[in-house]
Amino acid sequence: MQNFLYVFLGSGVGGCIRYALSLLLNKYNFILPIYTLISNVLACFILGITMNYLIQHNENNQLKLLIAIGICGGMSTYSTFSYEVLQQINSGAWGQVLLYSIGKFTLCLVAIVLGTKISF
Repeated sequence: MQNFLYVFLGSGVGGCIRYALSLLLNKYNFILPIYTLISNVLACFILGITMNYLIQHNENNQLKLLIAIGICGGMSTYSTFSYEVLQQINSGAWGQVLLYSIGKFTLCLVAIVLGTKISF
């Protein structure tokens, strides 16, 4: 039961971070849904740092539950990303679909690699 508490607390923090980013960045008129992109890239970066740290230091499971599953899971959102892409498709913005989809995948991959590289 304690493990569920770690995930619960972490995902609440991650969800609040994602919501705060949306409030902060929604007031700007970006062509792409930038707050979802930033939230996902930041979650990948944190996940890279966390997982590499845990592997290197053979740390406990609670840290993984709190940060990797909880916070990073709460911050990243594939469902919102998918809905945003569907909205772009429905509006016929195929250039945005390609830019956003390829850009998100690339930036998230780079972020997780950088996270693992700077981890201590």
